[in-house]
Amino acid sequence: SVGDTPNSLSIFSALCAGVFDASLPLAFFGVLPFALLVLPVLAAAPFAKSLSSHLLFSCVLGAIGAASGFLASVWSDLPSGDCVTAFLCLLFAGASVTKTVFKGRHAQAPPRE
Repeated sequence: SVGDTPNSLSIFSALCAGVFDASLPLAFFGVLPFALLVLPVLAAAPFAKSLSSHLLFSCVLGAIGAASGFLASVWSDLPSGDCVTAFLCLLFAGASVTKTVFKGRHAQAPPRE
């Protein structure tokens, strides 16, 4: 029946609740929850071909940014929320630069005959 299968809104709501719940001890409603929700999605947008690939790629980028930021926090003895947010910003900037560079190369390619 219709009620047995989760729709995309309920999956999104569960993911948002999980992100906010996991980030509460780290940043108590600071920048981190919004960075975890927005930056991986924006970084994945230029490379995704479909909604499912966009969701998968943004989840992977979010996990990489969170793990890298946490490891940098442990290594440098800085606040973990700030380090995670900084790494997510770096991922977003890197994805934007990469997409711009590759877009420029494709635009300069000669037309095929």
